[in-house]
Amino acid sequence: MKYFYMYESTDDVDANKFIEFINTNPDGELTVYINNYGGMNTGGWIMSDLINANKDRITLVAVGIIASNAFRVFFRAKCKRVIAPFTQGMMHFSSKKVTLCENGGPLYFEDQEAIRNMKAEAPITERWCKEIGMNEKEIRKMKRVEDVWFSTERLQELLAFSENN
Repeated sequence: MKYFYMYESTDDVDANKFIEFINTNPDGELTVYINNYGGMNTGGWIMSDLINANKDRITLVAVGIIASNAFRVFFRAKCKRVIAPFTQGMMHFSSKKVTLCENGGPLYFEDQEAIRNMKAEAPITERWCKEIGMNEKEIRKMKRVEDVWFSTERLQELLAFSENN
């Protein structure tokens, strides 16, 4: 069994390292440990796509912190997922730039007023949050541009909900 540690960022550089890991290990089971504060959405999308393309042979293990884009990578994964004891999670809307994917294409908003408006109406992200089991209080907090932290127990609840829906 081969291991990959996703601990620096979910940016494009780390996505390229992950591509190389997948390409150099075309067969057999792979375990991906994620202890990460997030990063660029584009890198996260690449990692999510690769994990899902190899879902039958990847186990994704959250350890430590899964935050921001790393949270999304973990909860978008269709492979076997495990949350280690004492893992914490955090999800939020970016305070500098909002990137949402609509109809397959990214939308970028850098203007602060546009960001506030988009956050207030972010139906795509809100729908995804509901799909993984976030409650209204957690979603409202995110809409107020606050970080929403999740205990190990709450992460386990979200994982169970997302696996059953």
